[in-house]
Amino acid sequence: MQVIFHVATLMPTVETDAKCNNKKKNIGNDFVTIVYNESGQEYDIQTVKGQFSYGCVIVEPLEHGVDQITVKVRDDLREHVGHQEPKIVSDQNAAMLARQLAIHTDLASQILSSSKKKNNGPFASNWLERLRQIKRIQNKVMKSETSQSSTNEPMTTVIKQATAAVSRAKVQMSDFTEYT
Repeated sequence: MQVIFHVATLMPTVETDAKCNNKKKNIGNDFVTIVYNESGQEYDIQTVKGQFSYGCVIVEPLEHGVDQITVKVRDDLREHVGHQEPKIVSDQNAAMLARQLAIHTDLASQILSSSKKKNNGPFASNWLERLRQIKRIQNKVMKSETSQSSTNEPMTTVIKQATAAVSRAKVQMSDFTEYT
């Protein structure tokens, strides 16, 4: 999973862009945004519009060194995100909780977006998809080796036994991949 932080106040401001559209363009492409809202007003999730903006983690400072953290998501993502009620945490723990909620919301948004794609299986992380590709390549190599060995001269008994032992070891090592 990749986490990239677009901090609007640290992004360069162009004098010719009075409405900060350049900043909104970058932030609007994020799946989840974390907003620090000290205005005292309700934050609207549509403030920064974007094609991929699925959710927003809102951090609002309260009195006595505590913050209220709320997750707001699109209507179609509500059933996938189960932690939408406001949480009151100390200032020390607010950043950690906001990041964790953002990561959970991002994962839910990736699952939702992958389920909407046609001809696509269920959501797979980069690691799982990489493992699937390795298994496909491994199967192609094994098939080509077996077809080549059947067309070549007969191998000696020792080489056949060694090849069989290596194949058994490969099957035992990659046994956990049967779940993919």
